[in-house]
Amino acid sequence: MSLMLTQIQGVGILWTVPVQLQFSFVTLLATVLIKDVKKPWKRMLFYTLSILAGWYARSWSSCHWLGLLLADADITYNWIKWTQARWWALYPVLFLATGITIASPLVLLFNSDIFYWSFMAWENAIHPNQYTGRPIFETVPTIWAAYPNYNYPSLAILTFSVGLQVIVELSTWVQKALSIKLITFFHPHIMTIYLMHGFIFWSIGAYVAVSLSSLSVPYWAILLITAVVCYSIIMILTVMITPLIEFATKGSTKNIWRWATEEPVPHRPTTAPFNKQLVVGRMQDENGERKNEEAA
Repeated sequence: MSLMLTQIQGVGILWTVPVQLQFSFVTLLATVLIKDVKKPWKRMLFYTLSILAGWYARSWSSCHWLGLLLADADITYNWIKWTQARWWALYPVLFLATGITIASPLVLLFNSDIFYWSFMAWENAIHPNQYTGRPIFETVPTIWAAYPNYNYPSLAILTFSVGLQVIVELSTWVQKALSIKLITFFHPHIMTIYLMHGFIFWSIGAYVAVSLSSLSVPYWAILLITAVVCYSIIMILTVMITPLIEFATKGSTKNIWRWATEEPVPHRPTTAPFNKQLVVGRMQDENGERKNEEAA
């Protein structure tokens, strides 16, 4: 029920909430399930079928299955260390991952009225319509009507995420670049930035953009000034909010761990350390005295 309500209500601003909530359960269940598939070729075939099924169903589960596949390949089969130790395997994989990562966002630019072609629209059109089960291109008047919403998963998102993840896991140069102090400064604040950037851009950013537009400021200058103002405010607020969230989160997780590992305190009556009869007997004596007074 909670998943259903989140799926229905978590749209627009918080459309990522049902994605994270629903598919975190999918990933946990998949982790338990995949342990029973012992043979490597059966396991990889199972991953492949799950990824293809998720992609065809326009489900974000395909991305989660791919992430689980990479994690399983490293933990179970140690593919990162094996690949890094062999240059003839490392460089082809890195070049392929780099090509996929660069090509994925570039292919989204192919939206042409002249050639009547849109990669995003055609890729989305071959998926099934959720009401009829037929391909979407059979139920839309033009191919442009099949262009997906911004929160729909796509093949480009799938390939971009896996390509970038492979680069980060295999390339020591990229890992060193991500370890620069200027970049590591943002590591504790990633979730705070993720949760706050929308509110900042849609409130203060919108106000700044509209105010500058009313002053006839050039469009390029509006974009630049709005970006500088919004990101400056985000950086200031993250430094203030992250420690507060971290303090509360650490306290909560410590309590959860303590409740799960320590023996609970034995139940004690509310009259402790006094005997229950002391209170009950007193009330009986008072009732008896009251009845004697009424009788007199």
